[in-house]
This record gives sequence, C-alpha cells and structure tokens, in this order.
Amino acid sequence: MNKPFDFGSVTAGTPPAGLPTVGFVGAGKGGQTLAAAMAAAGVRVTAVASRSRESAVRLAELAGIPADCVCTGAAEVPARAQLTLLTVPDDAIGGAVAEICAARGWRPGHAVVHCSGALPSSLLDCARSEGSPAGSFHPLQAFAARPTDAGQARARLQGIVFGLEGDAVLLPTLERLAGLLGGRPLLLQADTKPLYHAAAVMASNYAVTLMGQSARLLAQCGLSGPDAVRALLPLLAGTMENLAALGLPQALTGPLSRGDAGTIARHLAHLDAVAPDVAGLYRCLGRATLPFALAKDPAAAERIEAAGALLETP
Repeated sequence: MNKPFDFGSVTAGTPPAGLPTVGFVGAGKGGQTLAAAMAAAGVRVTAVASRSRESAVRLAELAGIPADCVCTGAAEVPARAQLTLLTVPDDAIGGAVAEICAARGWRPGHAVVHCSGALPSSLLDCARSEGSPAGSFHPLQAFAARPTDAGQARARLQGIVFGLEGDAVLLPTLERLAGLLGGRPLLLQADTKPLYHAAAVMASNYAVTLMGQSARLLAQCGLSGPDAVRALLPLLAGTMENLAALGLPQALTGPLSRGDAGTIARHLAHLDAVAPDVAGLYRCLGRATLPFALAKDPAAAERIEAAGALLETP
C-alpha cells in the first residue's frame, strides 16, 4: 500500500521525484496516452484497472510497468497509487467512484481526479468525504487512436491546454503534471466547464462534421468519400496554419471575407436545389462568420453586409 502523500507540499518548481505515484482507472486511448507520457516524463505509474484486461496490459506496457500492476478492480488502484486518474467515459465516472467508495478505498493522503472536460469535480464528493482531495484534469486534445509508444504519446500532448478544476490543495500538483507533459494549465471553475467543453466540441468534433458535409458535396463532383476527404485535408491544414500564424479574424478567407455576394448567391442557388439541408447549414455558418469578416475588413462593410443579406433564411 502506498504511503500518504502531502499534496500541500507540491509547487510549480517541484521536480518529478516530488510528485505522487499515479494509477489509472480506465485504459482507453486517453488513459494510455496519459500514462505513457507521464512515465516518459518521470512520473511513476504504479497501477491500472480496466474492464478490458487487454487494454490494461497495454497501458502497463506503454508505461513501462510490470504486469502485476494490473488490478482486478477499480478499488485496488488507490491502494497502489497516491493519485488516481479516472480515465473512463463521462457516464462511467459515477460508477467507478461509487465502487471505490463502497470498498472504502479513499483516505487522507490520496487524491483522485477525473478527466472529463464537461463534468465538475463534485462527482468525486464521495472521495472528499473520506479525506481524499479531488479535482479534474482534462487534456484539450482529441484521442482517436491508441499511442504506439511513449514518444508518440508525449508528442500528442505538446503545447496543449489542460483544463483543471478542484480542491486548492491539489491544483499545484495538477499544474505541475500539465507542465511536465508539455502542456499549459488552465484553471477553471465548475460552472464554466460546460462552456469550456462546448468550445472543444465545436472546434474539434464539428470540424469532422463539416468535413463530412463538404465531402458529400464533392461526391457530386466526381470524388468518392475517401478521395474527397484527402482533397480537402490540405485546405483544412492551410486554414490551421493561418490561424496559428495570423489568428482571428485575419485567418478568414473566402467570398464572405471579400464581400463577394455573387459567389455566395451561386453557392446558395445550387445548394438549395441539390442539398437544402446543407444550404441551411451554410447560411447558419455564414451568419456566424459575418462579424469576423467585418472585423477583418471594416472598409468593405457595405459589400460584406450585402453578401450577408443572402444568408438570411428564405
């Protein structure tokens, strides 16, 4: 059993040796990435539990720890680690916490965080009632594939934001972990987490949706689905580069940024005829883009507003 850890002793300058040992409940793509990156950064991973033993064993391999660190249940992890990360789906957090609470797994000197971007750390109040500080530690990154090695895991986390929320005594530890992983901590309040997560969903998940709708239009131009996506990827990559280099609103290009009413009218005429649902999406996004177009080129306000008039729902 791990001895209690003094979370109040951790500061931003504490070396990795001054951090708690870490265990994972959940061994999916996010958990494997975090475990591999933490181990590569010098943080000791000492336990993992998962519904899939295969996934748990893979996490142990990525973290460079022996197979006997794989636990038979979630309640074993706090006994083997000083900080437990719940890297399970949002809907499974409550069940994992309840399982460990029922086994009296939480105690002073041990801490727990979940990795949900949307949910508050109050989900962990059962652990708090047993003396365990609690919080949330959310990497603002998309994990669509499992890491192949620790180097790839670390690369996925470089420069990202970690959304942190929870007990004051625990936050310096979480800030230090974020920094060791190459990220930047963002301190959140519980009531702002839904906005934080909605921003992430719009920027990441809905970018996939827009790519799908764009590929659907290109399919009518002779490109199959995979070929359409490949054709659009350099355009999307160029937009990301422009955003990184120029920021908002200067990264905006296209007919609305130029006030090109004729092009927008042609777009909508064809969309209304062959893909009316996409036409509605085009209008909605266009209206949301108007403020950025005006901010980029205030001198072209009249032309941009004329183009914007075409975006009103017919």
